[in-house]
Amino acid sequence: TIEKEVSLNTKNWFQTGGQAAYFAEPTTDQALLDCLEQADKYVLPITIMGAGAKILCADGVIPSFFIRPQLDYFSSNLNEKTVTVGAALSIEKLIEKSLDKQLSGFEDFAGIPGTVGGALFTTLHYSSRPIRDNPTTARPTDRLTKTTITVTRDWFSFGYNQSRLQEIFFDQKLNQEQQRFILIDATFTLNPVTSDSIAFQRGRIHEI
Repeated sequence: TIEKEVSLNTKNWFQTGGQAAYFAEPTTDQALLDCLEQADKYVLPITIMGAGAKILCADGVIPSFFIRPQLDYFSSNLNEKTVTVGAALSIEKLIEKSLDKQLSGFEDFAGIPGTVGGALFTTLHYSSRPIRDNPTTARPTDRLTKTTITVTRDWFSFGYNQSRLQEIFFDQKLNQEQQRFILIDATFTLNPVTSDSIAFQRGRIHEI
């Protein structure tokens, strides 16, 4: 569902801002693609939102189509020691659900707001542990080709606070630059751990 003039102050971490000219929260890959197609008809810039932990929204009506994907699913493959998660899954939930499957690797990021998509967009890091060490494959949508592609870790070209998800393109209709890729989901390789280790890690998280 696409809505008009939706308040943004409940959609971001700092609870600031006026209204989005258009706003949608697609829950499936296809719904996201439909939003992108509709945005072309509106001839409006697109703003992709996650948890909104690193943005401040202006007052008044912002002339942009805000898309806040709700792709927050989680699945695991214990034989391969991997988890596949939607880009909208919060870091907190990613840690909890991974530990429930006795898989470890994200605990250092406990207490950091944001989503998986945002973490890979900015190359989330804490101390000497960047999240770029964990992904094996991912599925971003390419706005230029309007297709979803499967990529490996090398595709991201991770750097300090940088990844290929930040790549932009020049939109001729809008006469301005726009974000090219939108992450759908990612698969991470984690470490199997014992029940005692899980208990220890949960204790550390509560201390943080």
